[in-house]
Amino acid sequence: MGKLIIFDLDDCLVDTWGSMFPQLTNQAVDEMVKAGLKVTSLEKAAKRLAEINEDAKDGTDAITAFLKEINADASYLEAGKKGFYNFNFEYSIKPLPGVMELLQQAKATFALVTKGSFDDQMEKLKRAGIDKKIFQKILAVEDYDKTKPYREIMEKLKFLPKDCFVVGDRYKTDLLPATALGMTTVLVPWGRGKNVVPKKGEVNHVVHNLKEIVAIVGRK
Repeated sequence: MGKLIIFDLDDCLVDTWGSMFPQLTNQAVDEMVKAGLKVTSLEKAAKRLAEINEDAKDGTDAITAFLKEINADASYLEAGKKGFYNFNFEYSIKPLPGVMELLQQAKATFALVTKGSFDDQMEKLKRAGIDKKIFQKILAVEDYDKTKPYREIMEKLKFLPKDCFVVGDRYKTDLLPATALGMTTVLVPWGRGKNVVPKKGEVNHVVHNLKEIVAIVGRK
């Protein structure tokens, strides 16, 4: 039997962090100011939110910490989230280093499990120049726990856990569920994934260029 690689999308296949977050933090501040938030400088406020976002778990946590830091009312959070999670703008987005080589050379079947809107996620793939048709199965999920979709894909495509590899940037939400199912895990420390470091033995492989995965699973 061949190999199955299940990918995460954001900051695993495509550089969401570098491509989108500068714009999203600007949008968050703009929306909060429209809602009545007082700041001395839009530029400085957006820069500070971007700095906080670097170490935050997600955009909601970043905006919450930002409002607390400037002693602003927490009610502005919803306006900030409206701006931060609005992906309906023109942006360029690139695949991570080694992604195209991996997709062309790895001797494996590909699948994708990504958190977010299906249409938004497919737009990211398209803008990054990745053909969605190369994935035998794509699931866009709402839950951070990916155990159920991993199992669904494995059973649907008829692979055994020992032949399955899961690649993601967040080891707790992307990789620990795969470990529990007996799959091999590959961590890509990118974006927010750099903020939470796994303990020794919690992931099987760590790569900084996805082309390294070709050698792990084998070549076509």
